[in-house]
Amino acid sequence: MIVLLDTTAFVADPLCSGTAWRVLAHAASAWNVRLAVPEVVIREAVAGYRRRTAEVLVGLQRQKDKHGGALGISAIYDKARADIETAALRYSEDLQELLREIGAQILAPPAVGHLELVERSTQRKKPCDGNGNGYRDTLNWISVLEAVKDSDEDVVWISDNSKDFGREDGEGLHDDLAAEVAAIGAEGRIKWLKSLSELILELTSERWPEFSDDLRRIQERLQADSMEGYLNKEILAGCMERAINPRMCGLPIQTRSAKVMAVGALVESNFSVRGASAEDEGIIEFTAVCPTTALIELPITADIDGLEVDAITEDGVSVWVSKDLHFTGIVTSDRYGRPVSGEVTRISASPDDPGRNAWSRTSASGPLLESLHAAMVPDPKILASFSDAMTANGKFNESLRNSLIDPKLMAAMRKPLIDPKLMAAMRKPLIDPKLMAAMRKPLIDPKILEAIRIPVAGLGALEQFRNASPENQDSDSAAEDGSEEASEEPTSEDDDSSPDK
Repeated sequence: MIVLLDTTAFVADPLCSGTAWRVLAHAASAWNVRLAVPEVVIREAVAGYRRRTAEVLVGLQRQKDKHGGALGISAIYDKARADIETAALRYSEDLQELLREIGAQILAPPAVGHLELVERSTQRKKPCDGNGNGYRDTLNWISVLEAVKDSDEDVVWISDNSKDFGREDGEGLHDDLAAEVAAIGAEGRIKWLKSLSELILELTSERWPEFSDDLRRIQERLQADSMEGYLNKEILAGCMERAINPRMCGLPIQTRSAKVMAVGALVESNFSVRGASAEDEGIIEFTAVCPTTALIELPITADIDGLEVDAITEDGVSVWVSKDLHFTGIVTSDRYGRPVSGEVTRISASPDDPGRNAWSRTSASGPLLESLHAAMVPDPKILASFSDAMTANGKFNESLRNSLIDPKLMAAMRKPLIDPKLMAAMRKPLIDPKLMAAMRKPLIDPKILEAIRIPVAGLGALEQFRNASPENQDSDSAAEDGSEEASEEPTSEDDDSSPDK
């Protein structure tokens, strides 16, 4: 089915964010609906949006003049004005981006001659009005006719312009337009509806009659269907060959390793919205229960009664196990709630699964120790390869050491960390012993002192000789007769300053 939209669909919801648009976004893939918008419609929608924002700006200026200065909020009005003007300038680009997100096709204007348009106008042929006006509506109607001629699919024209496209009673296309449909052999293939909501209710009436006219329930049902389809095809299918935890999945206790080999259709699913990102993407947590087949590895001594064996080798046994597993993860969605990306963060069995209970009851002995021991034993193939290498080369250890550690590095590591010459230098005294010995010697040579004492002694002898002469004897006699001071004058022998003393 091809759905063409008229300008009235964008007048009702300029940002394409309502429930009807969200339902249509999911229905496009779920119900094989193709959305198309004539480029003429986009031009009309942009012009209409800008006219409406211009009206808002006029009212805003009046409010600013009346209250802005008194309340001190003129700057707020100016900021709002700038934001509105920016939104009006960006609307054409934003609208086309919204249509690309929803998967809509933008149709170029039809290749119709001017004279044909003039003839329709002069004949007041619908969708022209009684005055001959209706140039853009005529281009859009010709786009509808070309769409039905170029495809075998049914075409639905969504327009609330009943005056130009419908009969006077409001039921069905105008007679002029119905005649044109019949002329190209497309009776019953072109349908005119007034709104997106009307289209959605009609599409769901055959599929889910229990939903009546509840668009919200229709949206939730479609969103759940698209989420489940995305989980099956994109996320769960990507879990093939993924390793799983034997304990969390309730597998046999002796399991060495396990991986997912097949995931069946969803048995149960649950979705919880956890938030939204800055780009209007939703963050949704999911839990899905699916029948899952896993390939597990067991030791050769394991009990495999009742298990489907895949292969038996000297290393162990591979068996198939099928059971319901819970897949938990995150899905991101776009502004319409459609899944964009996702991943599985955890795979486990039900909390009351008998296998998980068996793991919780098992102590750290018996089968668990055996399983751990089997997991820690090296692969016999690895041991055999080492044995062959050692047999072929008796110097295996030496070559291994040489290959692992550079001999130059080992030699460098055996060298002392501190140079022996430096240690010897540190053991030497800080002051040269010869210098210490020189400092212990007297400052004046004893021989020099002896030489000095000899002349002094000679002076003493000369003084004694002078005292013994006759002249001095007379002087001494006179001194004895004189004062006590002369008699008490010390002699050279009693002089304490004598060098000998």
